[in-house]
Formats: sequence, structure tokens, C-alpha cells
Amino acid sequence: MQPQIQVPLSQLKIDPANVRKDSDLKPSFLASISEKGVIQPLTVRKNGDGYLVTDGGKRLAALQAISKRGKNGGDPMVAVVVRDDTDIEAADTSLTTNYIRDDMHPADEYEAFATLKAGGMSREDIRKRYGLSNKEVDQVLELGALSPNVRLAWKEDRLREDAAQAFTLEPDHARQDAILKKLGKWPNRYQVRTAILGEDREHGKLMVFVTPKAYEDAGGKIIKDLFAQNHEAASHVSDPALLMRLAEDKVKAERDKLLADGWSFAEYDVSNQRYQLDRLDRGSYKPKAVDKARSGCLLHLNHDGELVTEKWFVKTKEATSAAKAKTTKADAATTKSPTTLSNALKQRLNAQLLKATQQALLEDTKDSGLDEALAKIVAAQITPDRAGYMPRQVTDGLAAVRANLTPKIILAAVVKNFDAKNYFSGAPKNIVIAAIKEAAFNDTQFKPAGKTKADIWKFAVANVTKTGWLPKELRGPYYTGPAKAVAAPAKAAKKGKK
Repeated sequence: MQPQIQVPLSQLKIDPANVRKDSDLKPSFLASISEKGVIQPLTVRKNGDGYLVTDGGKRLAALQAISKRGKNGGDPMVAVVVRDDTDIEAADTSLTTNYIRDDMHPADEYEAFATLKAGGMSREDIRKRYGLSNKEVDQVLELGALSPNVRLAWKEDRLREDAAQAFTLEPDHARQDAILKKLGKWPNRYQVRTAILGEDREHGKLMVFVTPKAYEDAGGKIIKDLFAQNHEAASHVSDPALLMRLAEDKVKAERDKLLADGWSFAEYDVSNQRYQLDRLDRGSYKPKAVDKARSGCLLHLNHDGELVTEKWFVKTKEATSAAKAKTTKADAATTKSPTTLSNALKQRLNAQLLKATQQALLEDTKDSGLDEALAKIVAAQITPDRAGYMPRQVTDGLAAVRANLTPKIILAAVVKNFDAKNYFSGAPKNIVIAAIKEAAFNDTQFKPAGKTKADIWKFAVANVTKTGWLPKELRGPYYTGPAKAVAAPAKAAKKGKK
């Protein structure tokens, strides 16, 4: 074993045989050397009155930089191991030490930071010792505090780094583990965030309306997202129910005012009822007492967090009465059902189809002949509830992907994700009736005349789905239910299948 000795820094210079040519010194590396010194001795060989550093060039550069700043006593002593190498042997030594070196996995690195903090080292000491910014030290400590199961999934490549970062939004290890198990293989960042935070796109508007101070004064906490990306909110609420309650309390005065004015109901629109309830077609017509008595108002926040009041909504019982009271042409016109789905309902169907595609793609990697690694990459790019953020190449190619999946697997996934109650309750009445007829229910089995919209969609939910029927927006070459399936896109040839 080569002897270890102490030599002055001034006697050391980089060995031309050192194969590592990069000299980029990160602030964290410099901070560590400055605080702790060189822990692993440099490997050197004799060169006249001095020494050539065969392995440890970055450590040497850091010591020289610190010396120039006058922070290590001018010419400090440095621990070295002396080898009697020729030029070729020195190059081989340098290559060997660099080639066989395995970098620490980020998860282990962050866990080590968390261990330092748990052992009593302050956040500020960690920041200074490793040259981290305030944000960086918060990030490494949060990642180091992840559940052991989440860290293991990350180290085993069952979880990408950006998805692991999303888990920091949930401090409870048990819930982290439950979410990891529920999401299954290779969950992407958006899926993890949604599982933790819910669909919180409305929370930003509510927070503007309620104000952060009022929310925190009421006991709510604002969760900071240390890893928020460009389009993501940098903070989230810990208690959405509290935020919603505060918003409703704030609009109570307006609701009371509307009720006092004679409207039959005035509600804060939590579940987008305005896209589902029937509505009297009165436009700018000044409401009379009889109109107010049979209809009501829904209040909601616009994109800027401002309160908006929409009127003329009728609930099931009132809508039925209005339909029967066809005393004028205007009233008759108001009962006419739309012939197309709303954009909101179309978007929900598209999200269901995307989620089904994602699930089937991951399940069908062997049967479909798709390479598992490629399937993971494609599946990670599918974001069911944020279709607009998907790469165009992925969006354009999904129909062909579905055509190459095993029909029974993609069909099962689509059926599983189809929300029949949401669809039939939100679709226009005549579209629901058409679906019932398409599913082979004749006038003897179901007579729509005289039935309310609620009666019709409840019948559809209970009976139509049992026939295997799906909306045309969810159909593909895999569809086997009533009516004809759509034509299949051109299929890619599958290797290894005949």
C-alpha cells in the first residue's frame, strides 16, 4: 500500500496524464472543501521538487481557488498518496479511478442531507457547508424526507425524478405510500399532483376572491410547491373545503339579496350545475315575479376571481312544469333540447379516453408487441385532464396506438373509465333518448313521452351501459357494442406475431 504523506499545496499541479479534463467547480463543491477540507487524499507521482496530481484534479482546483481567496492559510498542507507510475501507468490509474466510479443516486444523496438535519445540523449550516441556495436546501431536505417506499421506487426506476418531486406536496408517509400503490406503474408528475391536491384549478380563483390572509386567519395553510414548473401554481391550499366554505360565506350576502328579490333559489355553483340544469330562454327580458318563482340563480367565479351571477335556471320539478306550460311560442322554444354535447362534456369524454389509453398501453406492452420502455415513455406523456399540454406528436398518434392494442384490453379500459352518470345527466335529452334507442330499447320497453330528463337519464345509466353501448366519442375499432364501430386507423405491423 502506497504511503500517505502531507505536502504543501504549492508543490502540487495537475498531471498531464490525468484523463479528467473538466474543471467546472460548483459552488456546493467549493463550499464542502472549504468547510471540511479534502477527505480523500489526492493520488500523485513525483515530479522533480513537486508532485503531479494523477487523481483528484477537481479537489486540487478547489484548494487552489480557496487559497487565492486567502481562506486556508496561504500554503496549506495536503494529504496525498504517492505512486511510482510511468506516464502510461498514470494515465491508466486516472482512467481506472474515473471509469469505475459510480455516482450516488440522487435519492441516496437527498436522504443523507435529511440525516444530517435529523442529527442536529441546522438548515443554515447545511446550506453553508454545501454551497446551496435557500431554495435548494429546502428542496434537498424535502426530497430526503420522502417515504422510504417512494425513494425505493425512484431508485428502482419505477418513478421518474419529476414525479418523486411531486410527492413532496404530501408530508404524510402513509398517504404517499397509498397514492404510489393506487397509481400503479410509472405514474407521471401530473397524476401524482392530482392524487395529492385534487383538481385544484378553481382554487386559485377562490383564493383571489377569499384572499390569502382571510384563509390563513381561518386556520388554513398554503402549501408551497418547491418544484413547480412553468404552467403550475407555486402554492396550493391544504384545506379546499375550508376555502370553499369561506367563499360561500362571502357570497351569502348576494345570495340572500337574490332570494329576497323573489328568485326560487340562489346557490354557489360548486359542481358546474350551470352546464347541466335546464334554463329558461329569457335573455335580457326583465323577470316578472312568476318567472322568479319558477327559476333561480347560480353564482360562480370567473377566471379573475370575480363573482358572476347567472339567472333563469330551473331544477327538475320546475323544468317539468315549464315544459308542460306551453302557453306561448317562446315557452315552447325554451323546452327544445340541444342537438350536440357541450364542450365541457366533450372534454370530460376525451379525458376518459386518454386515461383508458394510458392504462391499456401499460397493461398491454407484451400482448401488443410494443417495447415496454417505449410504452412507459408514451404513457408518461399522456395527461388525461390536461390534454392541451400534451406534445402534438403524442396527441396525433394516439388513435394509431389504440388500433395496435389488444382490442379486449383497450375496450375494458374504456368501459372502466366511462362515467355513465356524468355523461347521461349532462347530455341533452334527445341525445340520451337516441342512445336508449340505439341500445335496442323500443317504445314498449321505454316510452320517453311525459318523462322528465332525470327519469330518462337514470333509465339510461341503469340499462344502456349493460348492453356495451359507448358514446361515439369513445368508440374505436375495438368497440363491440350496439351500432357499428368506427373504421380503424392503419395498423403498424407487429413483430413476432402471425
